[in-house]
Amino acid sequence: MPAGLTLDEPTPGARFCFLVQTDHLESATRKISCEIRALYPEQLTGALDAVLRSVTVHAALTEAVLETRIVRLAEPSEAHPALAEKLARQLSDFGLHVSSGPSWIPAPGADVSIGTQGSGGMLERFLWSHSGWRARLERWPPPG
Repeated sequence: MPAGLTLDEPTPGARFCFLVQTDHLESATRKISCEIRALYPEQLTGALDAVLRSVTVHAALTEAVLETRIVRLAEPSEAHPALAEKLARQLSDFGLHVSSGPSWIPAPGADVSIGTQGSGGMLERFLWSHSGWRARLERWPPPG
C-alpha cells in the first residue's frame, strides 16, 4: 500500500472536521473520511472540489481504484429575523454582548443557535430567568 494521502489545508472559509484515515492491510484498501464545514455554499463547493481533486490525483498516481461518496448532513439555515432580534435585545438588556453571524456547527430543528464565547453561565442564568425562554429549555431536546 503506497504512502498515505496528505490533504492540503481547506480553502479559506472552510475547515475539515473529524478527518480519519483507516488502512485495511488484508484487503489493501484505505478509507478516508472527513466532514467539511463551510459557512457559505461557494466555500463548501471550493473545499469539496479541492479535496476530491487531491484524492483523485493520489489515486491516479498510485494506480488505485477510487470510490467516492458525498453526503450533505445539514442544509444551511438562518434564524427567523424577528426571533433573533427579540433574543438579541433581551440578551443586551441582560448585559451580554450580542453579535450575529453564521455558525460552523449545524443546529437542525433549532429556531436559533447561540454561541457564548465564554459567557455560558451568564447565558444560562438569562435563559432560566425569562419564562418564555425557560419554557423552550424545558422542552429541549425536541422529540424525535
